[in-house]
Amino acid sequence: GLGDLRLLRLIGRGGYSGVLEAVPAAGGSAQLAVKRYFNPSVESAAFASLEREFDFELRLLKRLSHPGLAKALAGFAAEFEPVAGDWTEVPAYLPSSRHPDGCGRNTTYYMVMPLYEGSLSDLLAAGGPVSPAESLQLLAQLCEADAYLKDPSVGIAHRDIKSSNVAVRGACPNRRRLVLIDFGAAVSPLTMPLPHSSVVAWGNSHLVPPEVARARPGP
Repeated sequence: GLGDLRLLRLIGRGGYSGVLEAVPAAGGSAQLAVKRYFNPSVESAAFASLEREFDFELRLLKRLSHPGLAKALAGFAAEFEPVAGDWTEVPAYLPSSRHPDGCGRNTTYYMVMPLYEGSLSDLLAAGGPVSPAESLQLLAQLCEADAYLKDPSVGIAHRDIKSSNVAVRGACPNRRRLVLIDFGAAVSPLTMPLPHSSVVAWGNSHLVPPEVARARPGP
């Protein structure tokens, strides 16, 4: 649980969650990433399924077994624990008892994962384009991970593959390994026909292929 971790700082954020850097409270060299979900105090249909979505992502990650895909080490509900960066970056996430503009609940959900060196987006921004040879290597890694997800025995569509959702392991050119992270927009199982319209609409609207965007639920 939260008592086993020492949360250090906010290192990333999305629409409904933030990523924290953490280490084991008992000490050791392990570096961890903790996905902390935004749990608003305002009752809203948009957030009514937060617990269900958290459980879905946690169960999904725990069943994956591929070096190019994220792993979930643990998941739990606990008191909202502020860290450095919250007050300036995500004040709305904070409970009202912690910040006058806060609209979060006192309890939220946490998912513990390995911490990687950075993202593919960070790599490209810091060093510019990678060599053509390494580009092909990295692309092959992503394709291999995606093929694993699409295998009928796994049956998962990530639906939000972009450079900021691809973590990078290692710093040496031509030896870096990519890991696909953030399965918050994933769908599983892969069945047709689409069961309901939210499956069509959900996901990253900027990345959805035309054939999916034009699809309609039903036979």
